[in-house]
Amino acid sequence: MNRRVVAISGPPGSGKTRISRAVGKQLGAQVVEYDRYEQQTRRSAADIEDWLRRGAPYDEIAVPGMAAAIAQAPGLVILDTPLGGGQAAQIGPVDALVWIDCPADIALARKLAQLAGTVPPGQAAGFTQWLGGYLAAYEKIVRPACEIQVLRVRPGANLIVDATRPADAVQSAVAAFISKLYRD
Repeated sequence: MNRRVVAISGPPGSGKTRISRAVGKQLGAQVVEYDRYEQQTRRSAADIEDWLRRGAPYDEIAVPGMAAAIAQAPGLVILDTPLGGGQAAQIGPVDALVWIDCPADIALARKLAQLAGTVPPGQAAGFTQWLGGYLAAYEKIVRPACEIQVLRVRPGANLIVDATRPADAVQSAVAAFISKLYRD
């Protein structure tokens, strides 16, 4: 089987990582996670605001090592990425795109619940400080970046799945779509 890359995209908190991992396991695919490679969230708020003002060019988002991880994976690759095929110049082409459609309020609530669940004992004060900064930046950075993402990535989707459906139904729909595309 030739390598095929299927991107699973959606806003932060839509469930793309959970769905990517579950579908990857179900279909025996290699999962490559954008979050392991991206450098964007390490930039200062001022740098990100400037990037947004300049039109948020996706090709400026550094993802060192991601192209190699995709190239080394045999067969089917599930690419867990918020950017769809928006970084093709850096990582190569994406063969199909699944968009996990999630209302912004639900995505934010899910993301915050996920992050709160990862706070080590004794580090609640540090998390509270980080959370305050995240929420302060939400309106100026996170929300505009998500709006751009919806406008750029969602229209190119080969499949749009409603993230408010039960997780197993979303997983089944995505796995069925990919299986139908790439039957041997």
